[in-house]
Amino acid sequence: MEKIYLALIEALNGHTAALNAFVKAGGGKASTGGTTAAADKPKATNKPKAITLETLQDRFGEYMSVTDKDERKARKAKIQTINDHFGVERVSLVEPEFYEEALGYLDQLEAGKAKIKFAAKPDTGEDDDDNAGASPI
Repeated sequence: MEKIYLALIEALNGHTAALNAFVKAGGGKASTGGTTAAADKPKATNKPKAITLETLQDRFGEYMSVTDKDERKARKAKIQTINDHFGVERVSLVEPEFYEEALGYLDQLEAGKAKIKFAAKPDTGEDDDDNAGASPI
């Protein structure tokens, strides 16, 4: 039994080496002028996509899309705490450099956290009384 196991390991190692060589050589894709089509494509990065205002509004809008009036009122108050943290009346007024942070706070709400753990309050340089009574989104 041990001989069979060792033979299988040896065979797998050989196949792995052959597969690595095959992939390194172009992976079977047709080449033009000595370069593979894959080599001509820009390499993918692990950099996340930039968060847009539309993404921010969509996520907060989804969170607010409940039919129960009491639940909607409670969620509106929770979103207002996020707005207050950023010194704005509506999520759409959050500065783009804080979009990721705002979505992090929304994630906490969606996870059922009773109280959001805020980072240090950013200095937006704006007056806190602008747009009083506006929608929080």
